[in-house]
Amino acid sequence: MLLILCVTEIRAQRSEVRNAYGYLSTGNLGAAKKAIDNASNHPQVGQRPRTLLYKSFIYSGIALDTNNKNAVFGELQVALDAVNKIAGENRSGSIGQDDIDDAYNRIYTASYNRGKQAYEANNFRDALRYFEFAAQLKPQDTTLLLSQAVIAQKLLDKEKAIQAYEAVLKLGYRSPEVYRNLGKLYEDTDKPAEAFRVFQEGRAAYPNHEGLVFDELDLYLEHGDPADAIEMLESALRFDADNPTIWYSLGVALLKTNSVGEAEDAFKKAVELKPDYYEAYYNLGLLYYNSAARILKSANDKSRFISREEYSLYQKDYLEELRVAGSYFEKAYELNSKDINLLMPLREVYVRTGQSNRAERLRAEIYLLD
Repeated sequence: MLLILCVTEIRAQRSEVRNAYGYLSTGNLGAAKKAIDNASNHPQVGQRPRTLLYKSFIYSGIALDTNNKNAVFGELQVALDAVNKIAGENRSGSIGQDDIDDAYNRIYTASYNRGKQAYEANNFRDALRYFEFAAQLKPQDTTLLLSQAVIAQKLLDKEKAIQAYEAVLKLGYRSPEVYRNLGKLYEDTDKPAEAFRVFQEGRAAYPNHEGLVFDELDLYLEHGDPADAIEMLESALRFDADNPTIWYSLGVALLKTNSVGEAEDAFKKAVELKPDYYEAYYNLGLLYYNSAARILKSANDKSRFISREEYSLYQKDYLEELRVAGSYFEKAYELNSKDINLLMPLREVYVRTGQSNRAERLRAEIYLLD
């Protein structure tokens, strides 16, 4: 009697497996899930390859169903666990490789589509999780890796973005933007040596890409030897002498080596080529502003040892440098009147040169910005 009952139960559970597949074929996923879950609870039926295959099909179908608005990470994992068990234990070959591949493809499609939907809805955290899940099935898919890198960047998960970009490069995918993004990520995570490596690899692959050139130059100016940056910039000018950005960057590099006169010439060339170059005007103003400060300091240091007339000459030079600084700062102000780093020294120029009305106006503007 017990044997008969056992056989009857097994037959019933196998019938549930067939019913589950029938429901799946007609798109009744709710009934299919209920039937396959019932069958899965039986120890002798639940682990049969056919049961596991249908379970994977049904759960990936639920995950793929666009009418299901809930997160389906759990369903995807159940589907993947089921097919992994078949692939690992299906020694007899009762399930064909085509069916196993089909199961994996269904899971991949569901996770990729869910990731795409989440991304389009600006739900970047879920998008990243879905794409990472899909990447388990296609680890060589550079599109998936790029998607992970971009989303991780948006989420400020810099280490995860770095890993994804590095994986893309190892797979042989090349683009200037991959090198640029990866280099900047290394720079942002205080790894300048890695940033130099990436930018140099990028420039070797794309020697004429302007963005990569300037990314590496910025890195040299921030972390490297200014002399190397000057050499690179002068080399760049040989093939692009009318590029104002190169002239501006050269001015910044020259300042770092205290070549003030040459830096001034470079900044002037930049504004000649680009009359609305805010940063170049600002730096020209700073050159004269700092020069005025040095003259005043020198005069004060010598005040006990020089005559009133000599001190007056220093004072005259000091005011003249301030006026020139003010003229460049005013050019910059016309282009950007909201930069407090500009407004502060410009107000000081007005105060020191007796332009009290202008100084008071800037004081009010600075107060509003603060």
